[in-house]
Amino acid sequence: MNAIQQVDNINQFVEVEAGVILENLHQKVKESGFIFPLDLGAKGSCMIGGNIATNAGGLQALRYGVMRNLVLGLEVVLADGTILNNLNPVLKNNTGYDLKHLFIGSEGTLGIITRAILKLNPAPAFFSTAFIALENFENSRELLNRAKIFFGDKLTSFEILWPAFYRLLTNENSGNKKVMPDNYPLYVLTEIAGSDRAIPFQMEVFLESALNDNIVVDAVFVQQQEDRKQFWQIRENIDHILVQHNPIFNFDVSLPVSEMEQYVAKVDAELKQNFSVVYNYVFGHMGDGNLHLMINCGEGNTDAKELVEKIVYAALPSTHSSVSAEHGIGLTKKKWLPFSRSPQEIAVMKSIKNVLDPNNIMNPGKIFYCY
Repeated sequence: MNAIQQVDNINQFVEVEAGVILENLHQKVKESGFIFPLDLGAKGSCMIGGNIATNAGGLQALRYGVMRNLVLGLEVVLADGTILNNLNPVLKNNTGYDLKHLFIGSEGTLGIITRAILKLNPAPAFFSTAFIALENFENSRELLNRAKIFFGDKLTSFEILWPAFYRLLTNENSGNKKVMPDNYPLYVLTEIAGSDRAIPFQMEVFLESALNDNIVVDAVFVQQQEDRKQFWQIRENIDHILVQHNPIFNFDVSLPVSEMEQYVAKVDAELKQNFSVVYNYVFGHMGDGNLHLMINCGEGNTDAKELVEKIVYAALPSTHSSVSAEHGIGLTKKKWLPFSRSPQEIAVMKSIKNVLDPNNIMNPGKIFYCY
């Protein structure tokens, strides 16, 4: 089920089957002058059905939103064989419950997604991408606020990289080239895009102002595709971390930008108190409050894994946070779900599951303990 069935240039949507690979969809809609803005490191292998079932986020969620914001309609096969046809491409449809949202992010526990209608956007003609170094986290918050005001909806990405991540992803074995020295306290990778020819000039003006106000200590910006690709490889080539360290425990959390610095410091302190070896590579989508942590503590046994998980999740703010920003719950995070969801919320989710899948045949065992 990997057919791209229709690209509607007038109404700006595409109809696809669930098995379409994300990168193939990118290439197809590009021919018509559009983009499907979901963009993530696994785009060469991940499929649209999985992107929807996990409510994928990615590198451009700051501007375009997550998968939930890009789905107009779905076709889903329910547990009893009913085909639920919700393939309506209109943006406004205020006729009761919007059923497609039950299945977006449900991790296959409520039904099997077979087709989707997805929203397209006109392809930007111009880009400018900047690598920026900063002295402290407070300046990164100020830079983000300034960027949102200065660029408006031209701002597509605002990624933050802790120094350990930048050093490892630009070392001699990484295959990446250093775009600036690796001894700065913090790095930001940001990009703007649009139809305005002045976009490169706008980035230059923005960075010059930030430099003059001592918010930024170093910056490099480019607009050519090959140079942009070089910048983004530093952010996306996280397999290099897996090559350098084994095992790696991966985490994907959401929390307010105002809490990020304190959170990472607390996690680091707790890890160092409990393990003699600690490598914590922190990076993520600062623009939408999402951090990734890739942790090696020299041990890979079950007890070590559980302790690292407890440290990472217990350090989250008690409210306004999530143990999973975009990777989902699956099997491994089930026990930590109550850190982000109240008993009442979990009870309602279980009720929906029991109505749509009373025999628990749809991806059983995922998200929570049903039976």
